[in-house]
Amino acid sequence: MGGCCSSDKAEVKLTPQTPPAFALAPHLVAGDDEKAAYALMERASWKSFFTGQDNFKVKRSTEPGKCETCMKIKQSAWDMGQDRMELKDEVNDKVVAVVRRARLSVGDCFYIYVPVEPYKGAQTNNSNEELDGQRMYCFGFLQSAWGWGYNIAVYYADPEKGAQPDGKDPYKVLYKMQTPGWFSPDTVIFPVGEDGNIVGDKEQAVAYASRDRWQWDFANAYAVEVAPGVDAALMVISMAMLDEVLEDQVESDWYR
Repeated sequence: MGGCCSSDKAEVKLTPQTPPAFALAPHLVAGDDEKAAYALMERASWKSFFTGQDNFKVKRSTEPGKCETCMKIKQSAWDMGQDRMELKDEVNDKVVAVVRRARLSVGDCFYIYVPVEPYKGAQTNNSNEELDGQRMYCFGFLQSAWGWGYNIAVYYADPEKGAQPDGKDPYKVLYKMQTPGWFSPDTVIFPVGEDGNIVGDKEQAVAYASRDRWQWDFANAYAVEVAPGVDAALMVISMAMLDEVLEDQVESDWYR
């Protein structure tokens, strides 16, 4: 299965970033000269509804005509509305992240949990998620930005106070997601600076998700292109979380 580029979005430029200190899948953080697109599947299907499972492969294409499975996303359809998903790295055959919709949250919010310490001194006290019987670390979250897409934020240890014993460390917004709208069906993820504003102009992105830019050999798929130095696994699972949010909005409108 392969993908090829079918159109050109010249107004969106993927800008190389400094690699993060912690990445969900370090080997998928591309170098300066690498370009990659990741194929995801939109999750709505009767098969997933009747079987109670919603699992699909994430494929990586580094050049036209060549594609390989690099990750898998697994979700149960019967999780009482928690929209819990596991992201598995196919290289080391391990789950590298679990995401789940926040309980009793105001607005759309998903928490991101990881099985290993994401920063020095991180605690599991503020986490209520487990994997194989082990308490996970709360790495960050995706949340509505109230009028401007969604924020992707991560926790960190206070440089003066250090990690907090109750696990409630401070967080910072790393990225903003511009979601599909009237004028564009695509999603663009921009880097955010210390002041909370987008770094550079709105043409400089770290990831770009398109339904029509790439053509894939398998049905119901779309591509996420990721800039060099960016945690591609985080971008992919963020898109999966956004898909859940948008699907719920469509279902809500349908039932009205």
